[in-house]
Amino acid sequence: MTRRNSPIEGSSRRRWRDRLAVALIGLICGATVALGDEARDSTTVTFPSAWTIDATQISAELFVPDGDGPFPALVLLHGSSGIGEENYIWAARFRSMGYVALVVDSLGSRGIEKHPKQPYVHLQFGDAYGALAYLQRQPFADENRIGVIGWSHGGYAVLHAARVNGRISRIFARRVGRFRAAVALYPYCGGTDVFDIPILILIGEADDWSPASMCVTLARAAAQMGSPLAVDVVVYPEAAHGFDSEVTDDPAQVAA
Repeated sequence: MTRRNSPIEGSSRRRWRDRLAVALIGLICGATVALGDEARDSTTVTFPSAWTIDATQISAELFVPDGDGPFPALVLLHGSSGIGEENYIWAARFRSMGYVALVVDSLGSRGIEKHPKQPYVHLQFGDAYGALAYLQRQPFADENRIGVIGWSHGGYAVLHAARVNGRISRIFARRVGRFRAAVALYPYCGGTDVFDIPILILIGEADDWSPASMCVTLARAAAQMGSPLAVDVVVYPEAAHGFDSEVTDDPAQVAA
């Protein structure tokens, strides 16, 4: 899709967004490595969800780069099957690139193993804002450069968190602040809204869980509704849902 210029987007913000987008696409098209090759070396932390009516303490794995901060940071939201090895692989890769990565466990923190019967998107994007608030308080994280990335159901939560007119997202944004960029991998793209932060959607053409056509429609509708920034959608030919979840040393298999 063609990117449109925005009066609210500064050059440093644009450079950070573009570097992240290029890095993500490069990682997907490259070989995925086993976590043993990039040791997890993470710390378990807890923080409250942004939901004031939910007293749950959310558990998360924190990956911090070596060296002096503050570093740009990313909140990672899992899919409906819960945290998988691929989430930790992504986090370790991001850390090696100089990003703080926080892998949020929305299901395990509530004693749910996987595939809950009831949608929990409102809980998950509340957890995302709780993670944002946590990172804003950490000296190693740059509070002005915190983005959010989600897979499948987590991608759906990302889109909710990035909405401008959603009542709950407005409440969280006033209380905590806004993410600076958002990435959704194979999300469900039902519904639309105005988005005022950079959004990148990565989805497979052969996805039979989350149709790519709905994401293209969402991007067009967002522009028609007056979003100051284009929602960028990358559709990978022949790729299915969860195309990045295979742990493999074969770049062709990941790219396919």
